[in-house]
Amino acid sequence: MGTHIPGPAQEHSQAIFNHLRRLVQALRTGAKESRSKAGISTAQLFVLSKLHEAGEATINTLAGRTMTHQSSVSEIVSKLERARLVRRRGAKEDRRAVVVSITPLGMRRLALAPELVQAGLLRALESFGTAELETLAGLLEKWVHAADLAHHEHAMFFEPSNSSKQIRSQS
Repeated sequence: MGTHIPGPAQEHSQAIFNHLRRLVQALRTGAKESRSKAGISTAQLFVLSKLHEAGEATINTLAGRTMTHQSSVSEIVSKLERARLVRRRGAKEDRRAVVVSITPLGMRRLALAPELVQAGLLRALESFGTAELETLAGLLEKWVHAADLAHHEHAMFFEPSNSSKQIRSQS
């Protein structure tokens, strides 16, 4: 089971794991804080905050803003809608399109929320140059494939599945 990485490569590998541990711990702590302060998951808060920034948006627009697949965002919007934190309606200019907007209850819930770790991570990525982003993306992809993890779903961080506990009802 234990693979030994010799010399300087071991120091780099240890540093990588330490940084990864910091990221995961920050995300986990943020998830607990979001749940306890706002009563919803960080993924739901992230979508809610991006929707607040936009005013109203389509699912595809929200997927782009959250850097997540459309189906994941759609599932989260459905949970938020059931909790009356967002509403969907036909777009004024194109009745076939559906736009999502935040409700007053959603605004109150958002006001309870802590700053999201994802927001800080996105700000940090925005400070990188294109070459740095390309290198980081390429190395992470290579690592995920080499670890045989590419088959795992790339859902939003710590978002419970449909069978897990739903959003706490709060007014």
